[in-house]
Formats: sequence, C-alpha cells, structure tokens
Amino acid sequence: KTAQLVKESEAKAKIAAEKKAQREQELNEQAIVSVKAGDIDESIKLFEQLIKLNPAYPFAFSNLALQLLKKGNRIGARALFSKAIEHNSNDATAYNHLAQMQRQEGLFEQAYENYRKALALNENYTNAHLNLGILLDIYLQRLPEALEQYQIYQRLIMQLEDEQSKEQLQLVEKWIADIERRIESNGEK
Repeated sequence: KTAQLVKESEAKAKIAAEKKAQREQELNEQAIVSVKAGDIDESIKLFEQLIKLNPAYPFAFSNLALQLLKKGNRIGARALFSKAIEHNSNDATAYNHLAQMQRQEGLFEQAYENYRKALALNENYTNAHLNLGILLDIYLQRLPEALEQYQIYQRLIMQLEDEQSKEQLQLVEKWIADIERRIESNGEK
C-alpha cells in the first residue's frame, strides 16, 4: 500500500511539474510576442510573472532588463543584468549589455572584462565584438586590439544579408581604415 501511495505522489508531482513548465513556456512566448508587437509594458509584466514562477528560466532576467532599458530604467536594467549573470553565468547577452552600461559609466576595465566573458561564451557574438572594438578604440586607445575586434565583426557580419548589417559594415570598414592609418602613423603593429 505504501508503494502505491509513493507512485501516486510521484505521478502527481510529475504532472504538476509538466503543467508548471508549460505555463513558463507560455509566459515566455507571450512576452516575446509583446516585445515584437512593441508593447513594452505588457512584455515587462509577462517577464516579471515568468521570473516569479521560475527565477532560473533561461534569459528571463536579460529579456526583462532589455525591456526596462527601452523604458529608460537604466538602474533597474543594470541590476537585472547582474541578476541574470547570478542565475546563469552563461548568459552572453547579459555580459554584453552590462559591459555597455559600464562603458557608459566610465568603468572601462570592468566593461572590458565583461565583453571578454560574453565572447568566451559566444565567439561569434557580433555585437560583443563591435562593442569591445569601440571600447578598445575610443576609450582605451588599444588600437591593434580594436582593429582585431572590428575585423572579426566585419567577417561575421558579411554573412548577413539585411540592409542594417550592410550599413553597419560600411561604417566599420571606415573605422578599420581609420585605425590602420592611426596605427601606421604611430608606428604600432
């Protein structure tokens, strides 16, 4: 009789876990639909519900932070990117965006470290390469390293076909030429 009760209890727990997982997935999908529809307030509400249900849901904190940034809530977004990293140290998006905020705050070495962490997690993360290049170029004046990041970005972005990528590529090509000129005039290699 005890074995039967244990089996019934395990079956109920499994059903409850499946229902919870389904609800989490539904909330995430609804939030993403809201993001795409431009309904920031609704997406924030849904991501918050998802986090209450499961704080470990993949990328929920990062997605909520991105929405807060759209609303101009930099303090809340920064805290959430840090929270995202606490819950998932493999969240390259959180490292990249946290680094962007740190760069804007003048915390250049911290930004550098977080861009490197993002790239360690995803070596093909185009925005992290671009952002690291900008940091190295403009803020840290480490031109050879900046050139390398811009060139990696250029190789990765050339594979994309959309107009925005083509425009960005043209801009980065100018930056590459500028850095090559500056390196040559400084006698660096």
